[in-house]
Amino acid sequence: MNVESKFGSLVLATFLALGGFAACSGTELGSSPVSKEAAANTVGLELQPVAGVTINTVHYVVTAGGMTNPVLEGDLPTPGSGTTFNAGLPVPVGVGYTLSLSAISAESTAISCTGSAGPFNVLPNQSTRLSIELTCIDARNGAVNDVVAVSTDACPRLIVDYVAVTPSTGNVNGEVQVFAQAHDLDGKPVTYAWHSADASAVSFAANAANTRLTCLSSATDLALTLTANNGQCSKSLSTRVSCGGTCGNGSHDPDEQCDPSAGDALCKPNCTFAVCGNGVVEAPVEQCDPFPPDPSHCSSTCQILGACGDGVLTPPEQCDGTLFPPGTPPGSACSAACQIIPFGDPCGDGIKGPGELCDPGFTVNDCGRDCKSITPAACLACEQSNECSDFVDCFQAVGNAAAGSPAAGTPKAYLCNAVLDCVRDSGCAEGGNSIIRCYCGTANANDCQNGLGNGACKAEIERGLETVNFAQIASHMKNPLYGGGVALSRVDCNQQLCKQECGLN
Repeated sequence: MNVESKFGSLVLATFLALGGFAACSGTELGSSPVSKEAAANTVGLELQPVAGVTINTVHYVVTAGGMTNPVLEGDLPTPGSGTTFNAGLPVPVGVGYTLSLSAISAESTAISCTGSAGPFNVLPNQSTRLSIELTCIDARNGAVNDVVAVSTDACPRLIVDYVAVTPSTGNVNGEVQVFAQAHDLDGKPVTYAWHSADASAVSFAANAANTRLTCLSSATDLALTLTANNGQCSKSLSTRVSCGGTCGNGSHDPDEQCDPSAGDALCKPNCTFAVCGNGVVEAPVEQCDPFPPDPSHCSSTCQILGACGDGVLTPPEQCDGTLFPPGTPPGSACSAACQIIPFGDPCGDGIKGPGELCDPGFTVNDCGRDCKSITPAACLACEQSNECSDFVDCFQAVGNAAAGSPAAGTPKAYLCNAVLDCVRDSGCAEGGNSIIRCYCGTANANDCQNGLGNGACKAEIERGLETVNFAQIASHMKNPLYGGGVALSRVDCNQQLCKQECGLN
């Protein structure tokens, strides 16, 4: 109910709300029109019950300007639980008034409610409408408002297979290749992100499993981290790269001990010399390094005697480089596997002769044993557009196979090409046949573990992955550090992205 008097009239529309941990809500009701028949100093209430807070009395204080003594003070009765009420108060005509409301909950004296409005003016014979919100706070309770972050390396369904960098040292403004592979045991798609310990030293062409790294400045043993994510969690794996000023340019620069591109013997990829005879095998330029020296088995340049390419003719080698046994037909050549290639124009003699599209003795990139391209043109085009060949080109399988491996002394690029040729030529990758299953054969797992695999490409894959151990075969599969791993990565990429173009059923 609204009140008029000679003092003018103040109409209140008050909304009760509880703040803090608990809260009440309701709909504010508009004030009633001014009624000339209304009795002075009466209060009209319009309430909507709401559970939570019970307020039986609202105390009001009206002050003006900077005065400390109230112009008007008193209590407004309420019927208990409610969200809104309307009240009229007689306030003298004047300006700069402030109205303050307060209340205590019947449930607990710790719950107090306050609200205020002002400054406002009261004009003669007019009603001034105010709307006040009472905010109630429970002093018994506090609030915790924080962000809880869970950090864990537990990501059991995501497996990071490897990260690799080749070459391990790059020139400033030069590029090196970075490779990674991860898989989710539930088949979820995996995304990749690369970062380095020094973002000013290197940059990445893309956040992809296989991409290019550009050396921006000199850095030694810079940590590179690959983070794989399956949409639920992530795992990281790190490796290292070095960026040199001019290493590999064929010149002896001031900060270099040597340069492998200048033909310096025992010069490592970081342009420092390997020390032959210190008892440490420094790959890739050393195959062996006994201490004390063992000239019967390891040469003065730390190469295994009897390995293909060491310049020593040792069975089962038919030749070694330019060294041939007596009686070799004139014009014969020596293959990369140290086998004699008779003079003439047979496939594999290193000469692209009539009727040959290529010759595996001349090039080790995509040339089969029949001197025809291993990969159809449509497949090559698909590989380029889907970035398959960007990271699985046999030319990237540089260096020699590890000492003591089934492929020791054979350049990895040749091993890569041989595996790719056999897998494609035999149909080993077709029909969803798993390569790891005895290397495209029919033997069971026990036979495979016992070395009884009968696959068409068993020999090539063992040489290309540099091991005959079944367990190690699994860890070397699709690993670009091995010639066979590069070839199998390419086959795997084709199976996923270029299956039709590459003729893989």
